[in-house]
Amino acid sequence: MTPGSGPVLSGPFTFEPTKIDGSRLALEYRIGADIELAEIIEFPFQLPDTPAIAAAVRVLHLVAGVSYYKCVAPTALVTPPLLDTERALVVALYDDGLREFAYRNGFAVPLPVELRTQPDDTAAPIAAPAS
Repeated sequence: MTPGSGPVLSGPFTFEPTKIDGSRLALEYRIGADIELAEIIEFPFQLPDTPAIAAAVRVLHLVAGVSYYKCVAPTALVTPPLLDTERALVVALYDDGLREFAYRNGFAVPLPVELRTQPDDTAAPIAAPAS
């Protein structure tokens, strides 16, 4: 296969539900309908089932996806329902954080960030901690 003659990847880029199994965390993503990706993190301890851990996992999932997103940028990001703060983080990371990437690859700067909410409500947003 010559460079540039491989399959063309197309989105959207979807954040799939995360999975926690004891000390193992799977951050799952999908590109289009066919390509499934997972970032597996093994902790040296069991992850407790608490709101704080769930919130941290949600943010880690959103942030860790950026390297996979580059495979299909720019394309829509399909996320679970997001809190306003999570939405602001995603827009800043996938726009401001990818401006050099966009410039070097001939994409529009700023990189357009299209967010779509997943149609099913499998991952409801976590309530913000009380102040």
